[in-house]
Amino acid sequence: MLTQKPAFPLLFSPVQVGTMTVKNRIFLSAMSTALCSKDNQVTDAAIAYYSARAQGGAGLLTTENVMVVEDSHYNIPNNLGLYRDDQIPGMRRLAEAVHSHGAKLALQLLHGGPAAVARLNGGKQPIAASAIPLRNVGELPRAMTVEEIHSLTLAFGQAARRAREARVDAVEIHAAHRHGVLGTFLSPLSNKRVDEYGGNIDGRMRFLLEVVEQVRRDAGPDFPIIVRMSMTEFEPGGQSLLDAIYLARRLEQAGVNLLHLSNGSLETYWKTVTPNGTPRGVNTELSQQVKAAVHIPVGVIGRNCEPWAAEQVLSLGRTDVVYMGRALLCDPDFPNKAQAGRVEEIRPCIGCTDCITHVHGAQIRCTMNPYAGRETEIP
Repeated sequence: MLTQKPAFPLLFSPVQVGTMTVKNRIFLSAMSTALCSKDNQVTDAAIAYYSARAQGGAGLLTTENVMVVEDSHYNIPNNLGLYRDDQIPGMRRLAEAVHSHGAKLALQLLHGGPAAVARLNGGKQPIAASAIPLRNVGELPRAMTVEEIHSLTLAFGQAARRAREARVDAVEIHAAHRHGVLGTFLSPLSNKRVDEYGGNIDGRMRFLLEVVEQVRRDAGPDFPIIVRMSMTEFEPGGQSLLDAIYLARRLEQAGVNLLHLSNGSLETYWKTVTPNGTPRGVNTELSQQVKAAVHIPVGVIGRNCEPWAAEQVLSLGRTDVVYMGRALLCDPDFPNKAQAGRVEEIRPCIGCTDCITHVHGAQIRCTMNPYAGRETEIP
């Protein structure tokens, strides 16, 4: 008689991220929800949304982007904020709700950069490394001054300090996809500066490394730091995989505890938000090369939307953590069902991207899951 093996043993094994132990390797990737208040506070609707995914069994949840300064809304209204101390209690409520289900919580710290559009930010012109617009946004940003770089670095640090005071488990610094301000500094396509924050790759990564240093200083030596970064941009003259490997090693030296690997930019959106028909684990062959170059764990996003695929990329040594966004939006109970061997009951993400494009309005939605974003509205 055959002894039944546990379902997906690697996927449901614990992983260490700095001082933080996460119960399994399914991590929710950040997705904008527009469920927060107009003054960027946590709401009951936001808590219900994240609680559903924590109760569903994910090991770590990454929030949508958290504004580190006021008037830096990224593309949609009602973002989370942590630029004032009075936003700490709401964030603490969110952390406590997530912790009550045994999950960990990370806040994604982001300044929208050229995607922080003027209509949402009091008419203020967007900022970036250089005055180069995103084609799919269409607003001309202005180049940041060195003084503004230093000021924003301090703001990232203070947001991380508030996160720790809110009993959040980690922060994720968003430096991918060339839309957040940090991402515009990393890419040779959007950074044409001639000062110490431009030029070669060491100059382009200076801002990000200074932010990591400030976050470490303000949040403490044992507070886990995650950095989200693109491996390639898939554009002529853009960031290459070799650039990414060099950056990954520098981030490890700077004390980063986990690298969240993605691909593409807002100019190659189909590589960042992969549509239906994209192969499972599409980014993992590249992530394996980054993983081999560092000693800290790496996670990767990109159609890891079935348990067999997630287990496979772990067993092949391509990643240490499997990030999922739309799969957990579609079925918050994905992890629990997979661990129990009830794979056929998992509601499948069809990759339609309706949730990302918000074609019916800003609030998050899912074609396959009518409850997504409406956890407090639909019994």
